[in-house]
Amino acid sequence: MPSFAADPAETAPLVRFLRELADYLDQATETPGPGFGACLILHATPADRRGRAQVDHIAALMDVEVHDDTDHDSHYWAARTFGRTRYDTIATTRPPSPAHPAVADA
Repeated sequence: MPSFAADPAETAPLVRFLRELADYLDQATETPGPGFGACLILHATPADRRGRAQVDHIAALMDVEVHDDTDHDSHYWAARTFGRTRYDTIATTRPPSPAHPAVADA
């Protein structure tokens, strides 16, 4: 099972969190935030197990290009930028690891 959801009922908590965070940072002006931007990463299934198709599908929904860096032992990925914040979806080429449970469970 991939570590992402397309059902609005399942994505609603993330959307609510992002709105709450934005409201909080807007009101708590002395609270530090990332000075150079932020990145939200959506892990697809590993590239060799349907991950490429998942990234392709999500990239089409986001209307962005796919980047294939798998020849360099890296990722198959797509990203959409919102100002200084990126929303990435990646399919890793490395084996799952306990340090990255979202990838291990995919």
